[in-house]
Amino acid sequence: EDWILEVYDRHDRAVNVTMEPGDMVLYESGSLVHGRPFPLKGNFYANIFIHFEPTGEHLHDSEWDAQDDFFPPYILPDSPEIDNWARKNPSGWKKQAPSAAGLSRPKGHVAAAIGDLQDIKRLAREDKVLLHKK
Repeated sequence: EDWILEVYDRHDRAVNVTMEPGDMVLYESGSLVHGRPFPLKGNFYANIFIHFEPTGEHLHDSEWDAQDDFFPPYILPDSPEIDNWARKNPSGWKKQAPSAAGLSRPKGHVAAAIGDLQDIKRLAREDKVLLHKK
């Protein structure tokens, strides 16, 4: 029987995912509430998890900007977990990862990623190479 994965998106909507062998599901497990809503009905189920931390600029909507600067969105205000999480994460959740220390994205890539057409036009006027830089 299928074993549904449930992920709550940034608009607090439950998204149910049913996977077939060979499927891959990508979601930000560190900032989205997720889990299996029902116990497994069967003897085994195999998954492979690859954990990563995004680096560089976010692509996000305005609700993401309103998130708490210290606690991640899966820690509810006034929950019993708040003190425990703060003790284990004294720098908060938005601290840039050491792996991102030397990371810089080309200005043209950033402008394209956020849909900043004015900046793309400005870069094209100043130096077209910036639009193709890797």
